[in-house]
Amino acid sequence: MKPDIQRAVKGGFEALLSMALIAGFVLLTGCPAHRNEPANAPPLAHASGFRGTVFGGRQPIVDSRVVAYAAGTTVGSLPTQIGEDFTDSSGNFTMSFAPSPLKGQLIYIVASGGISIKGGSDNEAIGLMTVAGIQGSPFAPVVGTVNINELTTVASTAVLKDYIGFADCPTIPGNSRSGTCLSIPGAPGLASMAATVNRLVNVINGQASEFLTFYAMTPSSNPPLKATLEKLDTLASILAACVNSADPGSGACSGLFDVTGGSSSTLMSAWRIAEMPAINMKAGALFGLLPASPIYTPYLSPPSADTDAGYWTMGGEPYVLAADFNGNEMSVWQLGVHEGGLTELASSPIAAVDGPDSVVVDPTGRYVYVANRNAGSVSAYTIGVNGALTELSFSPFDAGASPAAITVDPSGRYVYVANSGGNNVSMYLIGSGGVLGLISGYACGMGLPSNCTLTGTSPQALTVDPTGSYLYVAN
Repeated sequence: MKPDIQRAVKGGFEALLSMALIAGFVLLTGCPAHRNEPANAPPLAHASGFRGTVFGGRQPIVDSRVVAYAAGTTVGSLPTQIGEDFTDSSGNFTMSFAPSPLKGQLIYIVASGGISIKGGSDNEAIGLMTVAGIQGSPFAPVVGTVNINELTTVASTAVLKDYIGFADCPTIPGNSRSGTCLSIPGAPGLASMAATVNRLVNVINGQASEFLTFYAMTPSSNPPLKATLEKLDTLASILAACVNSADPGSGACSGLFDVTGGSSSTLMSAWRIAEMPAINMKAGALFGLLPASPIYTPYLSPPSADTDAGYWTMGGEPYVLAADFNGNEMSVWQLGVHEGGLTELASSPIAAVDGPDSVVVDPTGRYVYVANRNAGSVSAYTIGVNGALTELSFSPFDAGASPAAITVDPSGRYVYVANSGGNNVSMYLIGSGGVLGLISGYACGMGLPSNCTLTGTSPQALTVDPTGSYLYVAN
């Protein structure tokens, strides 16, 4: 029996489940009608600062206060302000970090107030944010430039809704302003969850990530992503109507704050929409705030009936995946962030290829790969709305005889499969859209897969070391 197989009672019989925990997110997309794109700077191994822009829809926000924070490092510890600047007439800002954030700390940025319309005054209702990255992370490093807008705000608050709070500004170390500030204390799983933001939006240019754009453009093969794109654009356009107002007393702002329970900024409204089920059920009221010509498209059509408590939910949930070998199914559960309870999704289980025996999620959290022992293949899925799985159009991919285990290297570039019936390992390159391509040059001999390397007898498990330099196989 493989060590990573766990027993679970399902459907009245004892099934063997190979389980994988994924850093939860629901795919958010946004394809704005413009490109607010500063000159791109590459991610920094250990960032000492960055630059960027703050936009409200199609136009820069002038004299907005931009503050960078490093989230808490231990459970319950407060964030620390590490940088501050005000945007210029083009919406640009630059800052250096002081103090320097520690390796592994989440860096997030909040823009407050500013002038968003020509001839206007400071609109204190403006609140926008983005996640800049994780200091020293190989998967979500702090970027050199950021674009903060409504899309990054909706994405960030959706993913981090269970970690975000609002506190008196002076209680945050390094922050001397008065009023209420967004606070992200230290918490288990915070960095892993925050790292999923850059799979939802490109934090450098403030648009949808390449992954999301790829699948949103093919709604017939992945309808959940089209629906999520429309949700993101709808909420971002509602926020933009307030952001591009003269003051908090405008109809767009007062209407938004009324629907979202007395919020005082667009940032607080975005968070409350993501976090509070009662507001999720007010979809009709929120649709009433959508401008006649929304800035971000495509957007949702108004619902014909009352919406449920999860209508606007678009991220921040961890999930557990299980491959049911005997039942030829894949199951997905939502994992409670704080209490750890499991709730099976309504869309679960889904039919799988014959003999799913091992499951792995790539380090970016975008793709799920399953080794199908009986079928001699590997299936690939995207992780969609509320954890739903959608199989790739080219899946399944050929493997060796009786593939029993699967893993992804730490870089997220390669997939390795242990073929127990062939005494070898197949190797794949993860290509565009998660498609797998066998790596050439690893011929094993007559009658064996052409792209593999020999192992001991009946390999049953394998793993790659954290540096990505070594592959270990248990025979």
